[in-house]
Amino acid sequence: MGCGSSSTVPPYSDLNKNGIKFVQKKTGISDQDIAKLYKMFVKIDLTESGLVEFDEFCSRVKCEPTVFLQSLFSFFGSVVDKTSSGNIKMKKLNFPEFALFLCFFLTLNEAGLGQYLYKVLTDDDYNATLTAKEKESGIYFAKQIKLLFGSQGSGSSGWANAEKILKQMDSNNNGKISKNEFEMACHKNKSLVFPIFSYQLDLKTKIVGAAFWNSKQGLGNDMMVRIGKIRTELHEVLRNSGNSENVNGIELEF
Repeated sequence: MGCGSSSTVPPYSDLNKNGIKFVQKKTGISDQDIAKLYKMFVKIDLTESGLVEFDEFCSRVKCEPTVFLQSLFSFFGSVVDKTSSGNIKMKKLNFPEFALFLCFFLTLNEAGLGQYLYKVLTDDDYNATLTAKEKESGIYFAKQIKLLFGSQGSGSSGWANAEKILKQMDSNNNGKISKNEFEMACHKNKSLVFPIFSYQLDLKTKIVGAAFWNSKQGLGNDMMVRIGKIRTELHEVLRNSGNSENVNGIELEF
């Protein structure tokens, strides 16, 4: 994979230092780690814009652009491209957001992957329009599982009979899937987290290397409870210090 040569891609020395320092403070990664991640960031930035789009990320890394991966990618982004009518097209990641995204997802251990899947299924960041009852219902879970992974992804994992699996999870038969019930089921039936584990392993191999991420395993678990707050705080740091990765036509959204 070749690096872009356009002057629109900010050199490492011109990056938003406050944003990078914030990510390092929250993750504990070193200057050497940051340098490795930035080298990968430049390689993935096909459009040489200084921002990574979801489509170019999937194209460059050669991974399947599933709804799950798109929701994860967009969760960390603050930069949005807007059409002339003002409709948001897709969030993009500047380098500090890209680094936080990878340091979180690629260091989740097996238990963390199950916890994150439950978060995607129930958290307001992903399901703001739904009531608490709707978000916890087995029917909603089954529908969302198929949406997140597609029929192929759910069929090749423990979710092939999603409705049946979710009914078994509901140990007290109250029509809701609690966090504890979901995580216990994922612990007992490891194939339930297989679709996410597969994405994670693929990305680990293609971005810096599996050994690099395995040496930091568990870091994502430590950030799990506060990851939404950490993401929002990073956006604030970028906004207050000036986002040198920004380009014309792109603006920060909070």
